[in-house]
Amino acid sequence: MNIKNIRTQPYNELPDLPPPLEVVDTPRIRKAWGHALEELAELRATNRVVKNEEILFQAISMQEARSSSEIENIYTKDDDLFGNPEKEDPNAKEVKNYQKALAYGYQHLKNGGFLTTDLFIKIGSIIVDDGKIFELRDIGETYIANDILGVEERIYTPPHGRRVILDKLTNLEKFIYSEDGYEENDERETIEPLIKMAILHYQFEAIHPFRDGNGRTGRILNVLYFVKARLLTMPTLYLSRYITIHKNDYYEALRQVTEKGEWETYILFMMNCVREMAKYTREKADEIYGAMQEVQQEIEDKLPKVKNPSKVTELIFSTRYSTQSSFVEGGIGTRKTAADYLNKLESVGILELIKQGKQKSYKNIKFMKILTAE
Repeated sequence: MNIKNIRTQPYNELPDLPPPLEVVDTPRIRKAWGHALEELAELRATNRVVKNEEILFQAISMQEARSSSEIENIYTKDDDLFGNPEKEDPNAKEVKNYQKALAYGYQHLKNGGFLTTDLFIKIGSIIVDDGKIFELRDIGETYIANDILGVEERIYTPPHGRRVILDKLTNLEKFIYSEDGYEENDERETIEPLIKMAILHYQFEAIHPFRDGNGRTGRILNVLYFVKARLLTMPTLYLSRYITIHKNDYYEALRQVTEKGEWETYILFMMNCVREMAKYTREKADEIYGAMQEVQQEIEDKLPKVKNPSKVTELIFSTRYSTQSSFVEGGIGTRKTAADYLNKLESVGILELIKQGKQKSYKNIKFMKILTAE
């Protein structure tokens, strides 16, 4: 394999999937896979305990959206994400688009849809949201580069040409839905779904089918695949946090697959990512569930005139920043009733008033503390 050519010329010879069995089924990979699977099973069990899974999805998906965007150097603050919508920050909009794309993909699977090229394009279009026709790359040079002290170094040139890209994506679809990965000596060997996720993630990133949004689309596909494979009931896995923290190792592992066919290091990275973030996400879910119980008890004890404390609790945990409008839309009552409830919740220290011009919003103190803690 000529490394220089892969870096400077379109890698139209990117191998189809699956890769050779011996490079993705090693003792070290099997051991790491077992640990990751155990933690993922624990997370799935925890998700079932949370009374309203949608709350957990909204919480984790926004954190995932923020971290995944940070990998692309898109940074936001809480007030920009959840404050005055009339003064929306462009970076905050991109993060929200990511969450919308993840929610769209999840709903697509719930409705019986499949992980296909059409879905990949739709997810990418929601993420980018630039008003232009979003489609596969075709003509024009595209490459990936590192900027080192102001000097650009080209490190990878993905396949070029819409026909080539479409063929690679068709192979990827086939791999996703193939029950058996290998056939040797009339015997079939399956690929465990967790390992399959790592392989398909690499392949999507290597194909790099779009002009923009490839990394974020690929990371959404990771958690959607977990739902497709029934490893999770909802895409509530905060993988991008680990990738953000270990960004250099992540890109180096991807590069080693491309340049040397070194799958083990990359798959081990992804298994460790799943293991660590399944545990981290589960701990966050436990904290959120505990905080919801505490807040509901506080409302019952300190605000006995508030009707339906459980509904109010779910409402303020469905978003980090509540408003009169969100309370009215949530069925609490009139704007006057909503304002009265919000003021009372602030007075007992459950919510914190945030002012941005004429806009008032109320931050869920316990919720935000959980989500922003390292």
